[in-house]
Amino acid sequence: MYRSICCKNIVKSLVLLTTIINLLGCDAGIQYRPKDWTLVRGDLYWTKTFDQAEFTILPIGGLVGQKYTWLEMFVTNHSGESPIAIISAVLRTRTEYYPATLCNSRPFLPGETRKSIIAWEFKEELTKVLTEPLDVIIVVQVGEEQRTVEIPMIRF
Repeated sequence: MYRSICCKNIVKSLVLLTTIINLLGCDAGIQYRPKDWTLVRGDLYWTKTFDQAEFTILPIGGLVGQKYTWLEMFVTNHSGESPIAIISAVLRTRTEYYPATLCNSRPFLPGETRKSIIAWEFKEELTKVLTEPLDVIIVVQVGEEQRTVEIPMIRF
């Protein structure tokens, strides 16, 4: 008998807790991942090699009400002798280009793997900004040569 009353109280508490959480209106998330990249390390990291630079990135996105996002990536320099530097980045949406802030612009030395973060801050919420088609465009310098890396993103 005591066990039955205890279970009923637990169930009532869980239903009440779930209802309160739903009423508080927690924001849903929005995420984009790179299209046609290889999934590695669980279900969040995606990788692709462009010439001598290998990029491993996390999805971009955040909570629906956010007005910022970032791209966290690991860059591996596979060149034998040239440093690789990220010169600039933009987020291209259906209607706008948003320049990024580079949080670490130090060049990647040959053989080096290091984390770099590219960040965006917007005047509107992510649901209004992140519209498809969505591309991250990164300008990379390898030695004396500049290259553009375009990363088409898809929602998931």
